[in-house]
Amino acid sequence: MTGTITARIRGGHATYYLDGTKLPGGSTLAGMMPKDLTNWYAQQAAEYAVNNWDTLGQLELLDRVKTIQGAAKAAVTKAAKRGTDCHTAMEDLANGRPTTTDDPTVLADAEAAVRLMDKWQIQPVATEIGLANLNGADQNTSELYAGTADLVARSDLLGGQYLMDYKFGKNHYATHAIQLSAYAHATHSIVEIPQYGPRGGTLKPSYELAGPPQMNQHTAYIIHAHDGVAELLPVCIDGWVWEAVMTACYVYWEWESRTGWNYRNSDNFADPIGPPRTHSADPVDPSDPAPF
Repeated sequence: MTGTITARIRGGHATYYLDGTKLPGGSTLAGMMPKDLTNWYAQQAAEYAVNNWDTLGQLELLDRVKTIQGAAKAAVTKAAKRGTDCHTAMEDLANGRPTTTDDPTVLADAEAAVRLMDKWQIQPVATEIGLANLNGADQNTSELYAGTADLVARSDLLGGQYLMDYKFGKNHYATHAIQLSAYAHATHSIVEIPQYGPRGGTLKPSYELAGPPQMNQHTAYIIHAHDGVAELLPVCIDGWVWEAVMTACYVYWEWESRTGWNYRNSDNFADPIGPPRTHSADPVDPSDPAPF
């Protein structure tokens, strides 16, 4: 690999590519951890049906099914938007700018997060920073990932410089440690370089790799705000957590390189589903080569 980094921005979210190969982000690796969301999905569908009974009754039957099926996805989208709104409001307040939010719950959580940062004397060093692990890129190993971290900040009260993440949901989850561990152990930062046309117009930016900012390699922090209350949560990011990141990374690339559409013409491609069996009166000999 030559180490050319590019990005695709959709809905404010950046997906990074190394020499045209899509890199998994920290949230992708965290999403590979075991979790049972069956009850949550069922609850979202049931609550939506009960709360929107009259509206659903005006739809065709199949449209009702599709709408109820999409309740969980809609809930995730709504939560993601609220998180983005909280981020924006918090940054406005932290930088002395008037916030434009008209949601009192968003404002309450943003104000709580800012008060917490002031209490702990948290000073931002870098915000919304692209980070990547490119260890072994030249050998095509499976330790490749990239994504955007919320904050690298220094606090004398905490005794150093740390990776931090904002969370505005009702709960926090153990899998958040995967995302934080991945970014805290990044080998490179991704620097966006603005590009301008000959007449001064803004063009698609380019990206360069640089050294990562200094971050504590053992502990990161979550700034968790909800219901107008904020708390600072230390997160373990080394030891077995870092090993879990590497395991998730290995599984991702092992599966992607053998089954991914972009690898269908490579020598490593190996679809685990074989062709249909041809019926024969002769029994199959288990010692014959597998049809894969």
